[in-house]
Amino acid sequence: MEVGDKGDSVPTKRKPKPSGYWKKIENCEKAAKECESISDFCRKYPQGYFQSKNNGWLDMWFKRIIVHGYCNTREKCEALSKQCETRTEFAKKFPGAYKNSCENGWINGFSWLKPVENIHKNGYSVYVYLFAEDNYGYVGLTCQKYGGRDWQHRNTLRSPVYRHSRESGIEIPNPKILAEHLSSEDAQLAEEFYIEWYRQHGWTMMNKAKAGGLGGAGRKYKSKKKLIRAASQCKTRGEFKRRFPGEYGAAQRFDLLDEIYSFCGIEQNHSESKSVYVWDAGYGNLIGKYDSHRQASRELGISVADIALVLCHERKSHKGYIFTETSERPKELLDRWKKVIQVDDNGNIVKVWKNSAEAFNAGFRADRAIQRRHKCKGFYFLYATEEDLEKINAGQLESKIIWERMMRHGRKR
Repeated sequence: MEVGDKGDSVPTKRKPKPSGYWKKIENCEKAAKECESISDFCRKYPQGYFQSKNNGWLDMWFKRIIVHGYCNTREKCEALSKQCETRTEFAKKFPGAYKNSCENGWINGFSWLKPVENIHKNGYSVYVYLFAEDNYGYVGLTCQKYGGRDWQHRNTLRSPVYRHSRESGIEIPNPKILAEHLSSEDAQLAEEFYIEWYRQHGWTMMNKAKAGGLGGAGRKYKSKKKLIRAASQCKTRGEFKRRFPGEYGAAQRFDLLDEIYSFCGIEQNHSESKSVYVWDAGYGNLIGKYDSHRQASRELGISVADIALVLCHERKSHKGYIFTETSERPKELLDRWKKVIQVDDNGNIVKVWKNSAEAFNAGFRADRAIQRRHKCKGFYFLYATEEDLEKINAGQLESKIIWERMMRHGRKR
């Protein structure tokens, strides 16, 4: 029996499309109009779907639905939340409603959902950081041990205290505890009161979020590397906002947009891209200058994201290259071309190398030994200052001085 004799016909295989067919918007639009949904489009025309997704064409042909399921309106989520006493109970009983409430910001209006007080035995604390040099301040609220919260403000990019210290160059001051052992309602009122009090007394407050937030419904912070990798796939700011709304929102919330645009070479006008200087990480020579990040990416065969990660100092180098935005030699290369002193366990000078490259050719990884402060083939290495060189030439640099310097730097075996 031949195929097609039965009532249920067997679908025939589609003819392959010519090369470059799906790169044209009119062909993708024609195929999308034959489908009822994005899922249907992906199933029938996978190549057309991925091409449309990468170019941001899907929103032109399909209406996006942000929330799904029964709890797709605020009224329905609100009705279900009134059956619960806490946010934790709401999340366990109605996970779908809880997720939609968090994503759309409705949960902040459900004031009847209160935190469980007995979880935090010591209650809440309100604290303040005051930068006396430029009159900036930040009032915060926490329920955890304060040492952990203080560490977050001093070491994480998410903290406005850390970001302000990095931008202004001012050391982070010691915090002042304003109130302790408060209930959740009292802590919210106290934080709001102190923010307004310091603002009225001439302080510029760095608090951007609404006062009194106890946590539990915030969006997760995306790492800086993920934001850079997303932005590097876009040519303009509008494309970054359209293709990666989550990453764009995270960069906007933490004031990283200008920094990421600079590292990825994205300007308001794409023709005004910044130049990139490429250096040889091994010998320190300037390889060349490129008019834009993308030109350097094409010529060297390196992605824009990898170039951006080196520019923002997330990486020291990539594939033997160091990238800078100015013609000044990078500090990493300047260190490598300093004179290097090789000493033994007693602090006696064995040899003075012209630079770490010369020591490397002789089989010693001097730069790594200096950075990690450990031995290399039984010897210690130190960078030589101009004063050291004068004393060496005069024969006045004693082994005791070298030994004390190694101990001061905390040498490791």
